[in-house]
Amino acid sequence: MTYEDVKYSGDLMDLLNKFKLPFSDMMLDIVPPQKGIYVFWDNADEVLYIGVAEGTEGLQKEINLHKKAEHFMEIKDILNFQIQVCPNPRDHQGKLLNDFVEHFGELPRYNRTTLDDTE
Repeated sequence: MTYEDVKYSGDLMDLLNKFKLPFSDMMLDIVPPQKGIYVFWDNADEVLYIGVAEGTEGLQKEINLHKKAEHFMEIKDILNFQIQVCPNPRDHQGKLLNDFVEHFGELPRYNRTTLDDTE
């Protein structure tokens, strides 16, 4: 199922329909150091992960951890990304993940992996 097949317009689809940025050094260098959420996409245009960035360096630090392959996700899987600055990223991520499950039947691949690792 592709995202276009889902007839839904809410926070999740508003985010997923926004322009995706290439996961390249040039684009990653301009990520702001603010709190927010981020979405990683693969080359099949599927959402890999909906992540949260908190702390003093926020999105910039979290995205760079992925860029340096210091996270659980294989960097070769990431083709594009999106970011959204927000004051309560953990709450926003939870809402987006709930919406994702409601409309696609399961969590994004790497959100499932992190959930399995914590249980």
